[in-house]
Amino acid sequence: MKQLFSLLCLIVALITPSYTAKRSFINPYPRFEHYNDGEDPGEALYLTDIIAKDPLEAQKRAKVEGDGLLGQVQSYAGYLTVNKQYQSNTFFWYFPAEVNVDYAPVVLWLQGMFFYNYFF
Repeated sequence: MKQLFSLLCLIVALITPSYTAKRSFINPYPRFEHYNDGEDPGEALYLTDIIAKDPLEAQKRAKVEGDGLLGQVQSYAGYLTVNKQYQSNTFFWYFPAEVNVDYAPVVLWLQGMFFYNYFF
């Protein structure tokens, strides 16, 4: 009888966690649909070579224009080359401070590899 009870407890223990885990997780983020404003986003902007030739031209080309999701917020975006040999690039999106510019902190978020995030 003890063996039967132990076997029954083992079966329940093996079955219950998978069922409970699936049912107990509540996703706080609702599903959303892809945002499409009907405009063509254009080609990717790789800035490294442009910066080497003409930094002011790079700044002009990196400026994000339009009303879009951000309204009239000034920002700059593009790709910077990390390793030319492997054609490895990293994306950035820079938002200059709008208030107290001389003392505003700078936040740099770098997405690491193998589940590591770096936040400076």
